[in-house]
Order: sequence, then C-alpha cells, then structure tokens
Amino acid sequence: GRASSARIVGETINNNGRNGVFIFRGSHADVANSTIDGNIGDAVSVTDNSGVNLGNTTGSTNFDVANNGISTGGTSVGIRCRIASYANGHRGGLNGPAGVQSFGTTLTLTTVDGASSNFGPVADGDGTTLTISGNNGSVVINSEGCVNRTVP
Repeated sequence: GRASSARIVGETINNNGRNGVFIFRGSHADVANSTIDGNIGDAVSVTDNSGVNLGNTTGSTNFDVANNGISTGGTSVGIRCRIASYANGHRGGLNGPAGVQSFGTTLTLTTVDGASSNFGPVADGDGTTLTISGNNGSVVINSEGCVNRTVP
C-alpha cells in the first residue's frame, strides 16, 4: 500500500514470478539478514519515492547483517532503484544476470566558471533538461533521481 513500512529480517524469499521484495508508493522497508533467491524479477526493487535500508555497515545484530541471493530473470539485478527513491546499506551477495544494481543512467558533467550549458535528456524517454552555469567542478545527474548509498 501507500506510505507503508515493513521490516524483513532473517527471512527466505525465493522462487517468486516477480521481484523478491518490491517497495513502492512512498513506502519504506528494512531488509537485512535475508536470503532473496531464485526470483524472476529483481531481488530488491524500490521505486516511486520510497526507500530501503539494507544491512548496516557495522554491528552484529540481525539488522546489521547483509542479505544474499541471486535473481534469475534475464534483466534482473540485486537492487534496482527508480523514481526519486533510495537504497542504503550493505548490498551483500544480492545479484542477478544483469548485475549487482541499477540506479538509472548517471551522467557526470564538468563545468568551467562562467560557462553555461544545457544538457538533456539524460536517458531515452527522459524529459529532463538541466542548465548548468558558472559552477567550477563536476555535477552528477541521475536520470531516475535515485540516491545510491550502498556498499558491497
């Protein structure tokens, strides 16, 4: 449902016809110390302004332990993030045929003081256009508006 929350800790989620864990519509989940394996879709998919906290980077409680498992669908990944969402914590052994994770297309732009440039679209089907001016350094644009704070 919308704006829901869940704690999925120490579970086995396997052989689903879609994603193992699907977090969407402004919802949040803590997913740790679980085996998410053999699912056709992504092991963990988070979208539509939602968030997932995976195992912590320190500690030894059930909430700290990383997840593991491999999805089996051809384009599935361990963690997929879309549309203004985030994933935080240990990715652990989550994986899929298309890789460990997908956070949309990322473009890094380097600008020079006084210069102005228009960029866009960032990815196919993305209507986002960005104007950058007078900003020394690099700007990273993610086509999905996702925040990736995961670590191996």
